[in-house]
Amino acid sequence: MVSVIGVNGQYYWRGEWAEKYRDDGIVAAALAADFYCNVCDANYALGNKGESSISQHIATQGHRKKKAAIPPPTGITVDQLRPAFVFLVKEKGMSREGVASLFGVDRHTVGDAVARFDETGDNKNRGGQGRRRTTTDDEHVEEARHHLEENPRTTRRRGITGNSVRKVARKVGISRTSAHRIYRDRLGLRAYKDVERKKLTPDQRIKRLVWGRRLRRRFAGGLHRQIIFTDESPFVIEQHHNAQNDRTWAGSAPPKEMRTVERDQKPAGVMVWGAIGYNFKGPLVFISENTKVNSAVYQRILSQFERIIKHPDNPYKRVDENGRWLSWTFQQDGAPSHRSIVTQRWISQHFPDMITKDEWPPSSPDINPIELIWGILKTRVNPEAHPSVASLKEALKREWRALTIEEINATIEGWMPRLEKMLAVHGGRFE
Repeated sequence: MVSVIGVNGQYYWRGEWAEKYRDDGIVAAALAADFYCNVCDANYALGNKGESSISQHIATQGHRKKKAAIPPPTGITVDQLRPAFVFLVKEKGMSREGVASLFGVDRHTVGDAVARFDETGDNKNRGGQGRRRTTTDDEHVEEARHHLEENPRTTRRRGITGNSVRKVARKVGISRTSAHRIYRDRLGLRAYKDVERKKLTPDQRIKRLVWGRRLRRRFAGGLHRQIIFTDESPFVIEQHHNAQNDRTWAGSAPPKEMRTVERDQKPAGVMVWGAIGYNFKGPLVFISENTKVNSAVYQRILSQFERIIKHPDNPYKRVDENGRWLSWTFQQDGAPSHRSIVTQRWISQHFPDMITKDEWPPSSPDINPIELIWGILKTRVNPEAHPSVASLKEALKREWRALTIEEINATIEGWMPRLEKMLAVHGGRFE
């Protein structure tokens, strides 16, 4: 007897009801003027076939009333039908018994809904419902708060045991569910993961601050788009594992073999060198296995890079039609082969501009955009383990080609904000 309309996952009365109660975000059924007959398996509007009421339809068609009645639709609770009860009684003038019969509920349920509306002016539950908190509850909260003030960590610190939910539940003498509710609802707490990061010496921190300020001044006004950022990175044949995000959906715990990421003590892999810039993607250079990247090896990599970005057919070339360099700046980190005198001299003689060894902050991969690109590649190249280094190399070539300029430009545009974050913490780590 009730026709239901679904709108964006919610149920509304048709027409008048939808307009009247749309803003309340309630769930209800169709107007009494629209009904569904369970026996006829059809929707009807009152007045159709000369029938002025649902009861008249039942009588006219010879239905048994019980068979024609339909309970509230699946997924709609009686509480969610309160607005419908109130509307039909107060706006349409139906009796409480008639509404109860229409929805297949007890007449007292309808009467309580109308009384609640008359008392409070809305259809929400009255305040103060549910079990009241007891003195014991408050004592448990204070005891849990005391333990957390002594040591807010889940592990031992300064000789004091950790205070995970499980440990506090045991200390206070309550269930883990109650302890978790105290943490979340009564104390307003949430757990934050520890973060590992490389330690900075005081000297490194000062240089990051001072040299970072110089870089900000030098490349202000959008000049950072002239920088070509470079770096090396190792890749291994093992599956990349993100401990935070990698999960397996299943109805029950799948076998461990399905969710185990295996690790070798010394997995096979390859070292690569790459370069990126605004609207620029350089070559991906593979470094031979077991090759130490000294100054001579590094200069061979740079020579290969120079030839490629000078080639007239390269869409990312950095020379004009006469073969002269366009305006750009070469960046590298402070690795020994990069900082050597012969390497610094080679770069100054072959490239139009550079960030020297005394200008790029030490121990600063966190402000090098290409580190973000390496992270993207490792996710895409190693979703599963590779059977060989050859397979790994092919995947690297494929994903480097697939890397879009939009993705690269996004990391370049994020360089100055990351530099600002580093300066805001006076040269310290900011992530």
